[in-house]
Amino acid sequence: MDIKEKAAYLKGLADGLDLGDSKEAKVINGLLDLVSEMAEQIGDLQEYTEAIDGDLSDLEDSVYDEDDECCDDCDCCPDAYEIDCPKCGSTVYVCEDDLLDGEAIECPVCGEDITTVVDELFGDDEDEDEDDED
Repeated sequence: MDIKEKAAYLKGLADGLDLGDSKEAKVINGLLDLVSEMAEQIGDLQEYTEAIDGDLSDLEDSVYDEDDECCDDCDCCPDAYEIDCPKCGSTVYVCEDDLLDGEAIECPVCGEDITTVVDELFGDDEDEDEDDED
């Protein structure tokens, strides 16, 4: 039973009591009317919240699912790394393919370029290869 049904049930119980026109009956009926109005507004708020949740879910899908090859938490990528964005602190998942392609890596939350953080953590493979040749 949802909140609207409970409010209607209580109103029905009070109507069945046949309280008449006493001061107490007026107070009880007033409170029951208030409960009914509150239940209606709460129900509307729940519907509105569900609509916002759906819209937010759609927005998250469009923002975070830009790359069909990789999911948000990189479960599909065995060679994924977790990097904390130095600006906003969000965890960014970086696939090995993204590290190798040489393009800038941005935080999907704040847009901060975290390429330098990635380079510091994993080093530049080309420099290591040059050192090995010497």
